[in-house]
Amino acid sequence: MLKRACSCEQIKERKKEIIEAVNKMYDEMDYQDISMKTISENISIARSSLYCYYTNKEEIMLDILAKDYESFIIELINAFLNSNKETIPSILANIYLNNLRLLKIISIHLTDIEMHVSLEKLTEFKKPFVLYFKKLKDAIKMMYSDANEERITNIHNTLIMLTHSLYPIICPNKNQAMAMENVGMKLIDDRYNFCISYFSFILNK
Repeated sequence: MLKRACSCEQIKERKKEIIEAVNKMYDEMDYQDISMKTISENISIARSSLYCYYTNKEEIMLDILAKDYESFIIELINAFLNSNKETIPSILANIYLNNLRLLKIISIHLTDIEMHVSLEKLTEFKKPFVLYFKKLKDAIKMMYSDANEERITNIHNTLIMLTHSLYPIICPNKNQAMAMENVGMKLIDDRYNFCISYFSFILNK
């Protein structure tokens, strides 16, 4: 059983262990089945000790999301800085499809997560992204230097909006997929080309 951390370094290391455990649990379990009880059982730490680091599972998920979302936005920034107008649709398609897990958390669980963490914790989570979103917009502006501010803003906002909406469209759960088939709605069978066509549309309109 893990001992309670004392120093700042130990606390940091313990939080890292908790995050890694919950990351694995998220891949193997339904989100609603993850609780402080099941987390404590998975990492062999007393539930009372677990509460010394996190108030609830949503705080843990927010820390997971912060790290993954930061990496995702940096990927987008680098894509606009290091590619060109011809290749950017396919590059963006790859970035989004390589981050489906992140998109799933954002599109399906983010509202619940944000509702169950403190305002202080949520503010801390959102603060760095003010700068990241500005850097993303600046990177878009560098590639589309001939575009006006409205178009740059529209591209930027659409990319951010897609992080909240793309996953359910291209990855419907089993029940959603069956219902769609029952009513004759076509499932997306080629996610890559679907994403490329969408990015090409929003970047070239």
